[in-house]
Amino acid sequence: MSYHLCIETNLKGYGFLSLYKGHEKIYLNSWPEQKFQFEVVTEILDQAFKETKLNLSNITKIGVNKGPGSFTGIRLGLNIAKSLNYSHQIPIYPISSFDIVAQSFITQSELEPEHLQQSTEFIVLFNAHHNQFFAKTYKYSLKNQSWETYQYPYSIDSSEFKELESASENLTLVTTDLVIKDIYRNSIIASPMAFVESFNRLLVNPSNSCKIKKEEWKSVAPLYIRKSFAEELLAKKK
Repeated sequence: MSYHLCIETNLKGYGFLSLYKGHEKIYLNSWPEQKFQFEVVTEILDQAFKETKLNLSNITKIGVNKGPGSFTGIRLGLNIAKSLNYSHQIPIYPISSFDIVAQSFITQSELEPEHLQQSTEFIVLFNAHHNQFFAKTYKYSLKNQSWETYQYPYSIDSSEFKELESASENLTLVTTDLVIKDIYRNSIIASPMAFVESFNRLLVNPSNSCKIKKEEWKSVAPLYIRKSFAEELLAKKK
């Protein structure tokens, strides 16, 4: 039997840890963003195994968010996954925030199909702060019920996105950030529960657009679209 451990420490507002037996969710716990501490996550992991009567030897896949997003959150999740791979040889499957949110949008749209009647192109957008956003564009095929990458991750400022939004009446924006939702007219919030389910769904049955591959601790790396604001300031001073 295939058991999957999903670790999410990159969402704005909270993190979660879940265990799945194939498609069946058998454990889920979340915590506030301010508690993104290694000790908290490991305590929850220990609690998960006690409640499910499983242990690390039962886990066949570790899914972890590799970013983009919080620099601290990304590193925390990846370091936990890498530690478990190093100590127990459990394969790591890093998944980008873009693809998880994209799958969340499709999952929601299966329940609320009106989201896909007006548009087959959508952008997943994250607030990178300092007037910058991280974006990735996807296309969804209503006929084939599949989604694929249309434009690979890029950085964009608010004025550039305004131009993009005004140029396309059918463009749908998907985000996890309520601030972005308030700014842009045609935007949809990816629900937390859709996010949780989509994480494991990609592990079990990846979309053609989401090329998830098994990795070992040495090769796992965060997905950074650009350097942090502090790193960019430091580079300018050199």
